[in-house]
Amino acid sequence: MQMTESFAATVAAVAPVIVLVGVVEVDQHRKILNESLTANSEELRAALEPLPREPTREQVEAVRARFEALLPEARRRTKRLVRTYFLAIAWLVVVFALVSVEAVALGWLAKPEGKPETGQAVYCLTTLIIGMFCVATPAMFRLLRAPIEPLDQRAREWRRLERLEQDLSARQEV
Repeated sequence: MQMTESFAATVAAVAPVIVLVGVVEVDQHRKILNESLTANSEELRAALEPLPREPTREQVEAVRARFEALLPEARRRTKRLVRTYFLAIAWLVVVFALVSVEAVALGWLAKPEGKPETGQAVYCLTTLIIGMFCVATPAMFRLLRAPIEPLDQRAREWRRLERLEQDLSARQEV
């Protein structure tokens, strides 16, 4: 494999498209991160808000109960937040690599001698394949997950109902 004029021109045309998709993905991850952080902090702050400066034991217990009720959802959001953060970082790495590929291809095209460069060709091809993989994989994953998602949601609701029933029976025993 060698860098040729047609290969470099193709790389120079394809890389910006994948970069654009990557930038959109990174921005989407940023929005998800922002919404999750905002929702977590607002709900937890709202649970603590009714607490006066010198609360009674009952007030502290009531706030603690509200706070603990919010924790499972806050933990789920935090897991999603961490996953989204790492996906955004991965996309940033891919976008940076694609921008460097664009620079390599355009630099090669700009040179009057344009010698065949095996290393540059392999780097460009590998990076474009990774970029295309990153574009296609999330869409395929969402498509494959679509029929399973409603079943998964029902299973989570069922487990939650079982936990609530256990909590109620534990309270009645006390």
